[in-house]
Amino acid sequence: MPVRPDPRRARRRRPRGYLLLETLVAGGLAATVLVGTLVAAVQMRNESVLAAKKGLASSLAGRRLSQAGAIGYPAINANNTIFSTNDAADSKKYENGTEYTVATSAACGVPATTIDTETINVGVCTVTVTVTFEHMGNSIVRTDQLRLYDPA
Repeated sequence: MPVRPDPRRARRRRPRGYLLLETLVAGGLAATVLVGTLVAAVQMRNESVLAAKKGLASSLAGRRLSQAGAIGYPAINANNTIFSTNDAADSKKYENGTEYTVATSAACGVPATTIDTETINVGVCTVTVTVTFEHMGNSIVRTDQLRLYDPA
């Protein structure tokens, strides 16, 4: 009659769980994946906040340039200080806790332009709008320009 192994002994020989080394490696991999995911999520959030701030800065600059276009060349040329002097209420905007500084200036002149052999003097005003705001300790500057020409 063949000898059967003792079932209690057979049970003792099987591993009962994972080794300590296997557990540490699995934990390290899980931690690496978790930290990498969190870093990516924070970076995506920061980039989306910056994009929203840049969009608002562009909107503020566009609004100011639209006002300049509505005033037109003759009025700006007659008084360059229309946009150079910002009143305090109009030069600072606050949105979601962020301060936007809006500075506008106008430079007008009559540059000589040569087309073929003919010189043409055309009055031009360049209106420049600069919007500055802070993002994560950095000062971000957005500058837009509009050129208005003498209709005469």
